[in-house]
Amino acid sequence: MLGTLGDTMNARVALFALILGLSGPAVAQTPLIAFETGNDLLEKCRTQNPMCLGYVSGVIDASQMYQSAGTNRLVCPPTGVTRTQVRDVVVRFLEEHPESRQRAAAVIALSAMGKAFPCVQ
Repeated sequence: MLGTLGDTMNARVALFALILGLSGPAVAQTPLIAFETGNDLLEKCRTQNPMCLGYVSGVIDASQMYQSAGTNRLVCPPTGVTRTQVRDVVVRFLEEHPESRQRAAAVIALSAMGKAFPCVQ
C-alpha cells in the first residue's frame, strides 16, 4: 500500500538514485545496472518496435507513481500528452546526445521528459 513510511522511503531512495544518475559525469562514472541502454532504446524506437512505446510509458508511469508517494515532481506532462509524443521527446534527446547513449535508458528517458515537461514550482 502506498503512503506508508516504508513505501515513501523506498520511493525517495529510488528517486534519489535517479537524480544521482542525472547529476553529471562525476556520478556517471559509477555504472548503474541497466537492462536497457540508450543505444538499445533508440534502436527499438527507430525500428518501430512496440517495446519502445511500452518502455517510455513505463518510465513516465513509474515517475508519476513515485511522485504520488510524496516525492518532489521531476516530470509534469501536460494533460492529454500521448505515448507517441513522449517517445518522440525521448528519441529526439537520444539523437541529440549520442555521448550519453551508453547510460541506463530509464535515466536518459527521465531526463529527456524532465526537460520537455518541467514542473513549475
